[in-house]
Amino acid sequence: MKTKEVKINGVLVPCENVLKIELVCVSDQLFREITYRKFDPCYHEVKALVSADKGYEIEKKVRKACLRY
Repeated sequence: MKTKEVKINGVLVPCENVLKIELVCVSDQLFREITYRKFDPCYHEVKALVSADKGYEIEKKVRKACLRY
């Protein structure tokens, strides 16, 4: 079965590697902070900051993909 992927700041990330998505406030603006696993060249966790709207779309895709497993 092919895994679903989302694009976070230009990087394709499998949905099962997304660990946490939370809403944060930076300089009086709302953003989504996305924490995901990356295995290149070794395991580490990456935190990415995206706009609230784009982050919500990513969150919907991840939730939908994880319900199918």
